[in-house]
Amino acid sequence: MFKAILRCVSFAVFFAILTNTNAQSFPTKPIRLIVPYAPGGTVEALARLIAQKMGDHLGQPIVIANRPGASGTLGTQLAAKSTPDGHTLLVTSLSPLMINVGMFSGKPPYDPERDLSPVSLITRLPLVIAVHRALSNYKTPTVFTPACWGERLKGG
Repeated sequence: MFKAILRCVSFAVFFAILTNTNAQSFPTKPIRLIVPYAPGGTVEALARLIAQKMGDHLGQPIVIANRPGASGTLGTQLAAKSTPDGHTLLVTSLSPLMINVGMFSGKPPYDPERDLSPVSLITRLPLVIAVHRALSNYKTPTVFTPACWGERLKGG
């Protein structure tokens, strides 16, 4: 129930921002949703769901543009350097916005704080740790606490 409410609120905020940005003439052309990952992943699936609803609401086609590469950096750069007219949006995970900035030796060709503005949280995706069933000593999450990181983890 909470997820459905969050989703509805996110869409409402997102569309309110888009339609109020330039209410008299927006959108004047198709909107491009850049997905900085290869087709077929979770981010693209969410982008396609958003595109369908957004296109119906705005009366303009929404084009999904997959631009994978460098852990999302290439597509994110394309969005950051696009014309700031509201016709290009980025649908991404936090990786190219936060993780890549500190992970790679050089700076990415964009500054997430300077070049991009957040519009809406779309969803929360859980991440899990999984192992082969035969590894019985991993049945409790306590083996992954910081106190155990120095120990050698053994399969059972």
